[in-house]
Amino acid sequence: ANINVIPNGSGTLTLGQDTNTKVDVNALAIELDAGTGGINLFSENTGTQSIDLNSTAGGVRIRAADESQIQLSNAGQDTYLKINPSATAASEKIKLVNASGTAADAIKLQATSGGIDVDAGTKVAIDAGTTIALTSTDALTLTDGISTLSLGGTGATSISGATTLSLDSTGNLAINS
Repeated sequence: ANINVIPNGSGTLTLGQDTNTKVDVNALAIELDAGTGGINLFSENTGTQSIDLNSTAGGVRIRAADESQIQLSNAGQDTYLKINPSATAASEKIKLVNASGTAADAIKLQATSGGIDVDAGTKVAIDAGTTIALTSTDALTLTDGISTLSLGGTGATSISGATTLSLDSTGNLAINS
């Protein structure tokens, strides 16, 4: 049997109070419809799982309308992941920011057993405030579509496919064999 609880007019429906230890809702499906008012979940718990979304047998999906935003951030909003879906291609963006972190790994992408694949439709720009280090335990190959610079992993270095090779130095330039 269904039970409907409907406040008189536009009142507020309250389940429990601040002194209650738990409000437990169990059902095959739970549906919250908030209309234009939105849904707010608040927790004053200070643990690392103050709000825990856990799906034990399926996935978790978060969707937002175009021209809106999905944001995961700290309270100061200086460390965040923002996803901006948009019907306008130039406005659809994903941004990962750590504005305050000063550690060498303030943002770290790590694939322990597999690789990391970055594909860009136009360009990839990497700007470093100090240095860029590319490290490979085997070989490192840089290709621009025609020419290749290959560091073979054994100390052998080759440049192939170049139509012009220009070495320019403001100081000494030494080529040793």
